Amino acid sequence: MPGGQVQAEVAGDAQVSVETVFSRVDTSHEAMELDLNGAPISAVHDQRFWLAQGSIRADVGISARLGVWLQLNHRLVDSNIVYRDERGQAISIANADVHHRNEQIWGIADPELGGFVRTTWGRWNLRGLFGASVPLAETEDDPFTAEAMTRPHQHIQLGTGTINPMLAVAASTTWKGFSWAGAFSTRQTLYTAGHGYRAGDRYALALAAGRALWPKRLDLTLGVDAAAESAESWNGVVHTDDGNQGRVDVLGKLAIGVSAGDARVTAAVAVPVYTHIVGGQLEYPALVSIGVSWNLGGSHARVSTGDGHGDEHGEHEHGEHEHGEHEHG
Repeated sequence: MPGGQVQAEVAGDAQVSVETVFSRVDTSHEAMELDLNGAPISAVHDQRFWLAQGSIRADVGISARLGVWLQLNHRLVDSNIVYRDERGQAISIANADVHHRNEQIWGIADPELGGFVRTTWGRWNLRGLFGASVPLAETEDDPFTAEAMTRPHQHIQLGTGTINPMLAVAASTTWKGFSWAGAFSTRQTLYTAGHGYRAGDRYALALAAGRALWPKRLDLTLGVDAAAESAESWNGVVHTDDGNQGRVDVLGKLAIGVSAGDARVTAAVAVPVYTHIVGGQLEYPALVSIGVSWNLGGSHARVSTGDGHGDEHGEHEHGEHEHGEHEHG
């Protein structure tokens, strides 16, 4: 879920932030199944997910221009499935738990780490970020093999199984009483994991403007987030009957920040205004996030372009649109 918050402020050489992002995702697709008597029947797989991702992040400045960062992630996926006939009535099918089931899956997601550089150019604060995700999260075997089709298998992935490099740039300034910021980021999947999975490449763009409502205490931010993801593949094959086949999302975002001393609380809601999903039906009403950050010492000026982690992290795309590797149903 890329961010859109922008908030100019003075922060220290070290910052720790905690954030949780919530969403509900509804998805459906039609497939041929067998009823309880063994007769072929067309069934709509009507699936609902409740998703949550929590993260703990630390940014530490080595100097006025250089720093390092580390982010630890955790995911929860609550899945509920109903099979329906052509009239929309709930039905029972044979082997209903082969593809989908009512279940909760949770565990660590791939952690991320790297470095950043920062400088100024006239009125602009500029920042670049580089790093990679580390494949420590649990992954599943290929769910599209002939053997998997005959026994319960898992489509939900908590991680990618690969080291994925990340790159981002951000710019921010203040003008006419507003703070303005923009960021572009990408995460690339360069190879296939040992179990055959290759996640899609991700791209994110965030633009935002903010204004203090109560100086040094309360501020409001409006922004636009755009995210794109290429198709995933299993053993070199992009499957057209399930999984991520590519998507584009554009969201409008509203965020409110409250500061108290060195601590800051941010709550945000992002609502999709345009969604294009290749080969599937997927809807989500909004992304909701809440985060707390603490500045620890120092006095380097920095600006948030907002990925929901608070100050100065906006150039880091950390996969908040987590429809890519873990809830394709």
